[in-house]
Amino acid sequence: MVINLINKATTLKNDNQGYGQVAKVFHWASVFFIIPAMVIGIWWIWVDLDTDSGWEQFEQLIGWHANFGLTVIILMLPRLVWRALNSPTASADSTVHLKKVAFAAHFSLYALALITPISGWLGSALDGVAFSYFSVITIPPIFGTYPDLAVMMTSVHIYASYALIFFIALHLAAVIYHQFWLKDRILRRMT
Repeated sequence: MVINLINKATTLKNDNQGYGQVAKVFHWASVFFIIPAMVIGIWWIWVDLDTDSGWEQFEQLIGWHANFGLTVIILMLPRLVWRALNSPTASADSTVHLKKVAFAAHFSLYALALITPISGWLGSALDGVAFSYFSVITIPPIFGTYPDLAVMMTSVHIYASYALIFFIALHLAAVIYHQFWLKDRILRRMT
């Protein structure tokens, strides 16, 4: 019984066989909230906000988009602490070059997963918009109204979103490359 509990506890941390349960939960929870936020954001590219129906659709979805974004911020902060305290062990088959590329790509993903929602929230807050987190907590625009800064933060949000999409696509391509070309069973490390 005690040995079984110890074995379960050790699976919480990353090891040379794969990521621990905590890292896996952070990873897949982040995916669960980032993807819908991105889908809503991409969808807005095709919506004509100058029409009543387009604006209506925007108003219906902006709350979900913002809620998902704030949830990503909430998830990423402890995720970064966990990563700092419990860095993953690279696959034994990885070359020094691949390890450096993987580190840079993961660093970019983490940074963009924070910059994107933070800049989105700042863009709204600096425009004087209060935020209701899942209709439970209302976050007032604490900085006052600064339209020029709001526009700048919204631009950062948009460009960071494009960069995040790029790095997610790169991440998926790397998974496919590792799984099917290198055949190093990378998917077992995160599932």
